[in-house]
Amino acid sequence: MRNRAHKTHVSNEVRVIGKNRKGRGGGKPSFWSDIEPWIKLRTRVTGKAPVHVNVTSHSKEPWSRELSPMYLGPVATYGGGKAVSVEVAWQYSRVYSHILKDGKLVPTPFAHPDGSPTPEWFSWRDYSWGRADFQHADPRFPGNKGAIRRAFPKGSRSKWFWDGDMLDRTTARREIYARLYIQSVQATSAWQKLQTLFQQGDVRIFDFDGYDDIALGMTPEQTLLTPDHPWGHGTLLAFMLQGIDPLRLGPPSVRVPVRNLMRFQPLPKDAILLRKSEDAFGWMNNMNNKYPIQDGGTTYASSEHWFLCKRFPGNTRFQAKILAVNSGLPAKNWVRSEVKQGHAMPCTLRDKADLDRLRWVLGLKLKQHPELIPALLATNSRLIAEDSSLRPLEPEIDSSTVAVPFWGIKVEADGTFRGENKLGALWAEWREALQKDGFREIVSPQGDILRVESGAVTDRKSVV
Repeated sequence: MRNRAHKTHVSNEVRVIGKNRKGRGGGKPSFWSDIEPWIKLRTRVTGKAPVHVNVTSHSKEPWSRELSPMYLGPVATYGGGKAVSVEVAWQYSRVYSHILKDGKLVPTPFAHPDGSPTPEWFSWRDYSWGRADFQHADPRFPGNKGAIRRAFPKGSRSKWFWDGDMLDRTTARREIYARLYIQSVQATSAWQKLQTLFQQGDVRIFDFDGYDDIALGMTPEQTLLTPDHPWGHGTLLAFMLQGIDPLRLGPPSVRVPVRNLMRFQPLPKDAILLRKSEDAFGWMNNMNNKYPIQDGGTTYASSEHWFLCKRFPGNTRFQAKILAVNSGLPAKNWVRSEVKQGHAMPCTLRDKADLDRLRWVLGLKLKQHPELIPALLATNSRLIAEDSSLRPLEPEIDSSTVAVPFWGIKVEADGTFRGENKLGALWAEWREALQKDGFREIVSPQGDILRVESGAVTDRKSVV
């Protein structure tokens, strides 16, 4: 049965059709289906035929052309960036592996050996995002559609780079394409008209990349996950009309951080490397049980316990089981085992919200153990870093790994290191604010305010 976990009830129906062949070579599945039986059935049931809406840039109806990702734009990307359209932002966020030269596929200068983008790629991407002849209003646009849709030849593998991370296909489809498209199309009058048509009766959407997933017996999640067919905007529109949120489909995101990772840096001689809880600076270690956290009437044996619990928001039964494990590392290992067995599902890991959670619990640690503040200030400007050299892949609680350490760093034999060092950077944030201003105040997504001062620490609730 078709999964409708995210669907709201509607009486009218919507189907998607596209240009699909009945048979495909190479053992690949066909996405063709006969739409006529559904049209005849719905015409008999409702007394009128489904309205046909061409949502491509080739539509003869000016209003429905506005639903094409080639027409939607300009669109904000990240870090102040902008692309001339959703389609350009999507296609030119790919890091391709090969180009066609003398009839042969040869490696591009756009990717490092690990697949991350080179400076040449960033120049190519920025130029392409801003190309005036890629805008639909430009007279050169019709001749450039092919270049927009496929910048590189078939056989050139690609991953996507977005806001410092390499993304796999599933994550990129949802987090780049669907997110940009939904945000852009919902602001248009064309979307309002399409909703009105659907309220008045059945709708048949035509999209070149479309197919009738209902007739094929596919769930919404399967349309996202299939490697054999694009996830077109016609499908997104159909889901939106049905009350299905495309951004909630599929497994957790897979992101590999790559910011500033290709440059090995010399390790300062006075660097503070966090390894064991019993070391001199072991109090900075999340696993350290000497500094429990009190929050909301609950005692957490360590900051790691607090961090783990907040990664399972609303799952109080699972949180209680985490609290029952005495130490931080065993708790993390137990959680990883439970997640692997499918007993619980964490929220998105290694993202901004995850960093906000860790930033908050470090502040709580300073608040509730103020004797640590002078110790933090005494580190002056020394580099603080979790030493992940023995586990550079940093397996997370969902068993995902990274190419280069995210929370810490990997120290090489030649005295250099590389890594995102997020834990050390968050400790440095607190230190620098207390050194400069004598206090730091942060606000949680729920509106709670945490203020840490060099001589005193307070927190309070916002007045709503």
